[in-house]
Amino acid sequence: MSRSITTVKRCRWLITLLCFTTLLCTCTFGEFSNHGRADEHAAAVPERPDFTFHIKPLLSDRCYACHGPDETKQKAGLALHTPELAYAELKNKAGKFAIVPGDVDNSEVWRRIISSNAEVVMPPPESHLSLSDDEKELIRRWIEQGAEYKPHWAFSAPEMPPIPEVEEMDWVRNPIDQFVLSELQQRGMTHSPEAERGALLRRLSFDLTGLPPTPEELLAFENDDSGDAYEKVVDRLLASPHYGERMAIDWLDLSRYADSHGYQDDRPRTMWPWRDWVIKAFNENLNYRDFVTWQLAGDLLPEATYEQKLATGFGRNHPITQEGGVIEAEYLAEYASDRTHVFGTAFLGLTVECAKCHTHKYDPILHTDYYQLTAFFNNITERGTANGYYDEAPVPNMPIESRELEQKLAEVEQFITRLESRQRELEGSGIIAGEDAVLETKETLLAKGLVARFDFNDNEGGRTLSGLPETEDGWMNFNLPPTFGAVKEVSGREGKALSFDGENYLSLGLVGDFEHHQAFSASVWIRHDGRGGTRAILGKRMDELLHNGYDLVLTANNQLAFRLSGEWWSPDQYPEGLRALEVRTRAAVPAGSWQHVAVTYDGSGRGRGVRLYIGAQPQDAKIVVDNLRRKTILNGNHFAIGNWNQRGRTRAGLRGFARGAIDNFRLYERELSPVDIALLASSAPAASRPNSARFTADRWQKHLLLHYSEPYRRTAAMLDSLRSIDRTLPKVMVMEEKDTINPTFVRLRGEYDHPGEPVSRKAPSALPPLPDDAPKNRLGLAQWLFMEEHPLTARVAVNRLWQQVFGQGLVKSAADFGNQGDLPSHPELLDYLALEYRNNGWDTKAILRLLLTSNTYRQSGRLRPGDEKEDPENRWLARGPSGKLTAEMLRDHALASSGLLHDEIGGKWVKPYQPAGLWYEMASDIGEPIYRPSRGVDLFRRSLYTYFKRTIPPPDMLTMDAAERTVCTVKRQKTSTPLQSLVVLNSPLYAEASRHLAQQLLRDQQGEDALIRAAFVQVVSREPSEPEKNILLEMLAENADYFEEDPAAADELLSIGTVPPPPEIDRKSLAAATMVVSAIFNLDEAQRK
Repeated sequence: MSRSITTVKRCRWLITLLCFTTLLCTCTFGEFSNHGRADEHAAAVPERPDFTFHIKPLLSDRCYACHGPDETKQKAGLALHTPELAYAELKNKAGKFAIVPGDVDNSEVWRRIISSNAEVVMPPPESHLSLSDDEKELIRRWIEQGAEYKPHWAFSAPEMPPIPEVEEMDWVRNPIDQFVLSELQQRGMTHSPEAERGALLRRLSFDLTGLPPTPEELLAFENDDSGDAYEKVVDRLLASPHYGERMAIDWLDLSRYADSHGYQDDRPRTMWPWRDWVIKAFNENLNYRDFVTWQLAGDLLPEATYEQKLATGFGRNHPITQEGGVIEAEYLAEYASDRTHVFGTAFLGLTVECAKCHTHKYDPILHTDYYQLTAFFNNITERGTANGYYDEAPVPNMPIESRELEQKLAEVEQFITRLESRQRELEGSGIIAGEDAVLETKETLLAKGLVARFDFNDNEGGRTLSGLPETEDGWMNFNLPPTFGAVKEVSGREGKALSFDGENYLSLGLVGDFEHHQAFSASVWIRHDGRGGTRAILGKRMDELLHNGYDLVLTANNQLAFRLSGEWWSPDQYPEGLRALEVRTRAAVPAGSWQHVAVTYDGSGRGRGVRLYIGAQPQDAKIVVDNLRRKTILNGNHFAIGNWNQRGRTRAGLRGFARGAIDNFRLYERELSPVDIALLASSAPAASRPNSARFTADRWQKHLLLHYSEPYRRTAAMLDSLRSIDRTLPKVMVMEEKDTINPTFVRLRGEYDHPGEPVSRKAPSALPPLPDDAPKNRLGLAQWLFMEEHPLTARVAVNRLWQQVFGQGLVKSAADFGNQGDLPSHPELLDYLALEYRNNGWDTKAILRLLLTSNTYRQSGRLRPGDEKEDPENRWLARGPSGKLTAEMLRDHALASSGLLHDEIGGKWVKPYQPAGLWYEMASDIGEPIYRPSRGVDLFRRSLYTYFKRTIPPPDMLTMDAAERTVCTVKRQKTSTPLQSLVVLNSPLYAEASRHLAQQLLRDQQGEDALIRAAFVQVVSREPSEPEKNILLEMLAENADYFEEDPAAADELLSIGTVPPPPEIDRKSLAAATMVVSAIFNLDEAQRK
């Protein structure tokens, strides 16, 4: 158990209080399961039941599965979804009718509903469905009053409703309030008072930017007495560049955006330029019509611009397989279906996917409708598979165009050039850097940066003991079948060694995971017989595909060679365009006796950065290939001793260390100096110190520079950081129409290889047809969406905006406006907003401003007595929105409040903290099994930029209910689990954020009271009450005492994270303050808007 958790456990009474507060708030504000439809608009049976609100939900829930639109599933030939079919004479029962308008006794439906005979009653017992007495009475009254059918509300075009008159006009700020207040008054309910200013600004800030307000913003708002103070804040936040980031998150869920291809291998893809376009489009307030049209069909617009083409990446966000041997037709059909499903959910609010295999069971979407819609999306110049495992932008694609990025990359190149020049100046200056430094012992020097140490003296059960506790033991012939020869134990240079046969190997696990920009070194003793081709002493290389990685080998002439491979199909062959680096000694390694060999690499990506040593002496070497050009050498394979790969494979003459033996292996995550190499090869005592007289001036100078020159080490660190930047202009996937039209067929049972009748491109039959003058392609489909008579587009879009602001849509089932979806709570308000949106040019910022400036939004979110009974879900809006922060908001809140946030807009994805080993346990070797966290400020970018791997999404985000991005998601689930609390309590990000805020406050504040107050305002956006402050002061004192008694616990707590605490702050005080800030972050109120 970690010290931080132990410390928290010592404050059991406080944590109990915090947990009780969380539980109480969760019960008060949490989601309630109340999915009732028929009784949602009437507490008792109304005198005149309405078909739309009372009868149709019952028919859809209890009857349509067997008597609905799907003709293939209709039982007894009876359909109840249209009046013509419901009123028709029953098949095989002459003179009998299911429903006789006005005549209950002669309606077979009624007779079946009230029957007590299990063979007759409907719904049948085996369906596990039933009707309550009130529901039966609803149906009886409806039949008695004429059994009137009405069209489904969502399939009729919206009409501007009259704005209702209400009594409290002094409460009304805009028409939204009149619609809401009218409904409240009809239900005998009252609105809530306006929220306190701090709470209102916090809610508004999260809703529009996804970030908390700063203490300065809170103070300014509190002190602004102008009549339009609130409206000015709304306008400021709408103009914030972070507005686009907040809006983009929901659109990325909807578009199933991810940074990997999905399926089994799930390797990276380049789609972040499209994500940046989405952010830019929201910030520039691109009208919704163009926003959607560009994404659906930007490539088909006349003289399409770069941005219009880039926007079509929306249609390429689906998973794409990279596996060999797949049937392309199957996957092409799957990709077209995926686009169809997204189109249906995102823009129609319908579950069109239910018609893929058969006619929809509940909605009027025919099997043929589905494939007529799919025909718009199956005519892309794409392939069924990516072009290999490393294809990050499968066709069709285009290179990104960004002057800003090009300029930034050019500046990086110039900076690298200057730093490399500075490095050479320091190396050739003749100034003995750090000559006055106290030289360290051999033991100390050789422990620096050591990541693997194996002496091979303890070998048992196929394992060999690691010399470092943090490195796993070696595993002989890991994952090889038993047909491979065993690695043998032999006499070594000192003690024991291991010998190899050219196919077997020793796995050291995932150690040595170096990229081309990272300096590293290896030292080993070898003995060989001088015979054979190229033999790998050690390596970390892919054994197929690009063979990327690195290895240290003996050539056929027994020369020592080191290679970095970015793309090398046939090692030992040197075709034109090879993306690799090889440096080879001119001298041979003597055979028949133990020889010390070593390699050092400075991270430059060039041959001149490699030094080879034989017998501790730097060698004259030949650069055979010097063409790596920043190509990645990363791979997910194990580090191998005695071979270049972990599968015992040979390639183009390259094999393992046949008839050779290996002893005393060391691996370092730094460039070793010539002095370090000499110490490794010597038998000098561990306490001895190097003597400058034994080395030439240049070697001694290099040693001093690497170990004691702060300017040199700082330059090397900056070079490592800059070289790690991806300096290529990548390609991004887009849509591109074929010159000819692919034929489209109905797929029987949805199976790609069972074509039925041919179909053409058409809109679903239950909706208006495409305009006569519209092209029959994706552009025409986009134009159809924005026809004035289209019933769904504006309603669906504005409902999602309402959901974003109020926590749930006016139509609660945002993904389903069909018969199985929820009815709108305020149908007239929904139509009013839909037409306002459309008639005002689809201006998204304008419609959001309308929502946010309403008094409905500005209400307090506190529950009042009776609210939980009258309206637990706040459907009738008698109080303001109050809900949990989203996964992204929670993390970004911690970053922003603590001062860690790096708020750069856009750019390539980043990889923040994640539990070690997760990818390795779940991903394949080819499928990027190693998670490599970002470094520096990239660890603290907004969550929007976190690398999203489809098969293994970011675990903390997933725990906090982030969407999985496998399908179109327009509404996230909302849960409250113990695991969520544990993430905020214990994850490195929250621990580091707590410490970072604590250290800032300790620097800036005078006294403990001021520290508690400032932390509370920073995290919760309000002043603490006196009892809250006293509890936290007591916690601060108790933790201060604890860390005074156990300073090691303070050190352990403060070691979490990558940004070290400032040395001038007392560590015990900082640890205590960190625990208090962590407790504030864990308050339920801190995790809500």
